[in-house]
Amino acid sequence: MDCQFLEFGRKLAELRGKAGLSQQKDLAIALSISQQTISRWENGVSRPKLEMIYRLAEALKVDSNFLQELAGYKILAEPNSLALPLPLELLTPENFERFCLYFLSELYYGKASVHRVGKSGHKQNGADLIATFENGQVWTFQCKREANFGPEKVSAAIEAHTEKSKKKHILLSRVASPQARKVIETLKDWFIWDKEDVSRLLRSLSKDQQRRLVQTFFPGQQFALLGESEY
Repeated sequence: MDCQFLEFGRKLAELRGKAGLSQQKDLAIALSISQQTISRWENGVSRPKLEMIYRLAEALKVDSNFLQELAGYKILAEPNSLALPLPLELLTPENFERFCLYFLSELYYGKASVHRVGKSGHKQNGADLIATFENGQVWTFQCKREANFGPEKVSAAIEAHTEKSKKKHILLSRVASPQARKVIETLKDWFIWDKEDVSRLLRSLSKDQQRRLVQTFFPGQQFALLGESEY
């Protein structure tokens, strides 16, 4: 059996125990994956995919940078690489929507109240988040954490939207394609904010606001993403 990730596997088993997850199945349940996958990791046969590292770090309550290095991945961003976009695609769909909620709450702090439109299974009228401004104007936001979101999916998202609002937004965890933006360009009340747009807007916030968002959703990445120490 090829165990090229043996050091990672041994450390993972140790961290699992320290996190109070005495059995492999406990960690498997926390990550919504099979116990066999955990076994393969701990035996050094395979390693988690990069997008799983953040979830694993959260479950084990450890620094994601440490896990990335231990698993043989390069650190997400070079120190002070402030032009790089946030790694939104590494968040789970649920956490991406929650990130968008927190981000919009900071972006419109003192100007609008932002809330989720229920959750999966609720009737949402094609909107995930709603921002209500002091003048009563309503803006809606759809949060799309998907590997590909082309023009067909943009059109489907627009068609599904029935919530009354002045402005409608689609927030993407990845970079929007030119074809996807072309669909939006024909509609004056629709907008796409992809990971580049969101990253730029986040870095326009105050330092305290930026820190809150990064510390909450990207623990251990404050130096890489904001260029400052966490301590």
